[in-house]
Amino acid sequence: MAFQIFITDNIDSIELDVEDIQTSAIYQAIDITDIGKRKTNINSLKFKGTKNNNYAFGSLFDLGRTTNTSLPNNLFFNYNPLQSCTALIYEDNNLIFKGTLRINQITADANGGIMYDTVLTDAFIDLKTALNDLYLSDLDFTDLSHHYTMTNIINSWSGSTERYNVATSGYTSQAFSYGSGYVYPLIDYGYQFTSGATANVFHASTFKPAIYLNTYLDKIFNQSVLSGFTYEIAGSDDFKTMFKHIVIPDCQNGNQVNIISGITCTYSMTGSPIYEPTFPTLNSVTQPPQIPILLSAYSSTYPDILQVTRNFTSSALMELNLSIDMVYSGYNNSFIVQFVKRPSENNQSILGWNVLAQNSFSIGTTGNTQMPISFTIPSCDFLSTEQIAILINATTDGYTNDGGVTYEDNTTYYVTSASITIPAYNTQPLSYSVNPSLSGNTADIIIPQAPAQIKQIDFLKSIIQQFNFQVYPSPYNQKHLIFEKYDDYYVFAEPQYLIANALDWTNKIDYSKGFNFKTNISLPSSYDFKYKSDNDYLTKYYQIDYNQQYGELIFNDSLGLIEKKTIELIFAPLIVQQQPTISNLIYPLLYQYESNVIKTIKTVPRLGYYNGLFSGTPYTVQYETTNINNVISYPVWYNGTSYPQISNYYISGGTAICNLHFAEPFQYYFTKDSTYSATTTGYNDYYINQITDLINPDVTYMEVQAYLTENDISNLDLKVPVYINTGLFNGAYFKVLKVEYTGNKNISKVSLQKIAL
Repeated sequence: MAFQIFITDNIDSIELDVEDIQTSAIYQAIDITDIGKRKTNINSLKFKGTKNNNYAFGSLFDLGRTTNTSLPNNLFFNYNPLQSCTALIYEDNNLIFKGTLRINQITADANGGIMYDTVLTDAFIDLKTALNDLYLSDLDFTDLSHHYTMTNIINSWSGSTERYNVATSGYTSQAFSYGSGYVYPLIDYGYQFTSGATANVFHASTFKPAIYLNTYLDKIFNQSVLSGFTYEIAGSDDFKTMFKHIVIPDCQNGNQVNIISGITCTYSMTGSPIYEPTFPTLNSVTQPPQIPILLSAYSSTYPDILQVTRNFTSSALMELNLSIDMVYSGYNNSFIVQFVKRPSENNQSILGWNVLAQNSFSIGTTGNTQMPISFTIPSCDFLSTEQIAILINATTDGYTNDGGVTYEDNTTYYVTSASITIPAYNTQPLSYSVNPSLSGNTADIIIPQAPAQIKQIDFLKSIIQQFNFQVYPSPYNQKHLIFEKYDDYYVFAEPQYLIANALDWTNKIDYSKGFNFKTNISLPSSYDFKYKSDNDYLTKYYQIDYNQQYGELIFNDSLGLIEKKTIELIFAPLIVQQQPTISNLIYPLLYQYESNVIKTIKTVPRLGYYNGLFSGTPYTVQYETTNINNVISYPVWYNGTSYPQISNYYISGGTAICNLHFAEPFQYYFTKDSTYSATTTGYNDYYINQITDLINPDVTYMEVQAYLTENDISNLDLKVPVYINTGLFNGAYFKVLKVEYTGNKNISKVSLQKIAL
């Protein structure tokens, strides 16, 4: 046999010396004994340290060598074992393997002979390695930023979505499309009005942006660490259309979202100078163009006190900029400036402040002085029921002469302008609640948020398990990964397609070696397909009532001999409900309910189908606001009869088609029509045929020795079944589970699964 091995860093390429090389390639789709587990291939090769190979690998054994990681090339003098190179293995001019090569170890004998131990991996392993330490929160959703207005929320349901154009730093409108960007579905997060609310009245915070699953996948594969990687959701048009409807709702606590820009409030002084120490620091607050208002003037009685108009959490460096005019100063004047807050109920007093941070400064010249001052604010919450202020006090009001006589300093000083800047979230850990009262270009600019503390690889794993995807590279592009559900992957094994598509391997088998028949006795005693538990109202109490998760599937196999097999996703079930006596709106509840009190909570991530607009009982959206006299009002934000529905059920043309959950629940929290009774479940759609094969007593597993050529391996497609007529033991059609190939001069070991017809 004639092997050729090339490596490339996509800039340079070189053919390696392969004298006496031993190679073994393993091709495997699934592990029949461990449902839900995906097999990936890792192979090893040893290369002698020839002059050519040493040149290719930059004489990695040389202790005096150095590399420059700023250079793009990764071969020759700049070879870096931490970075990968693409390897292509040819046998008799047929490509039999394409993957990634890394040096694992170098051994040197006493005579200076070098041997490179290398590891060859496929694209899926490379993807998992690259994503291992990355979180969903590392994904950049800046292009999805938009103004938080009711107009944009309504448009997202079926019309368009506002997007940020990074190149122009402007905002554009993009036509609505399932699977692209974000949408605002109807979900009750438990945000309550202070005075309560009537039926079918929702708080504005009910509407929070959900990001499409396709958009998450796009963002993951567009990261620089996955340069060159692409993906494809394969399958029928119906499946791909359904997949585009899947969204991940916002799961942050309450109505807090990320606001892009930092928040700045300004003050301008007018009128006569105000003598220290009674002058106000912030007399009034105006809103600069396109900057959201954080604080507003509280009252005319105490103009130096500001009312917080939105919740936010801060552990950041705030900056105060003062412009101070000194009418006369004969001596240095020192000042202490304090950042303070207190509950609003103390508003008729100048006392009761809690000092959060303070700083000091001195002024020693006559005239205008600009003084930037920074505060490091300890981590704390600021609530819309609180007030804040900046207090400035002089610490030197006079001087003492050489004779010990003290004279008063009659310096006049006043603040002509001031501004407070609270940094943007991406530079400091701040989280703001949005203000629905703002509109148009003055509205808050927010970015939809990914769930926190969820690793990207765990996210992908749960998506793969939810839909029982087989993940494999395109034969034309090793880095193009195809996600295909089990039934579609093995569609050629269906009776109607089997004969026309199966390959006849009868003449490739070495019958002199005999056959090794296996039975599948490694079956679990039970199967448990489940979702993650959560503390929201419906999820918690369903688990208490039925001792299992909503949508969980548990079944026992009386013939199983090993312990239970559990597939648990990182997602919690998405449970929908309605109030049948007053409403036909069907939507999820994602809040906590304890001791007759509703509380907003941070939730476990969910998957759900966004089904578009549905007609329903008329409803109203309102928000809560406080004026300068501390009077609370509830302006109407929107009145509607159509609502944006999200559900665990995929609904098309008014008919419920399928249920994302693995099983139908024991209890429903909404009135379902006849179409719901006919829906399939996640288990029926994605797992039942695989499980049926595993527990079918007529399914036999066989290991054979086969003479496979480099052409067979180059064109090997594990989706395609084979036919083998053994003669003595009759013939059958098989799925090819595994091939261990060591070259066209050697016998390959093949594992097969009989297709029960």
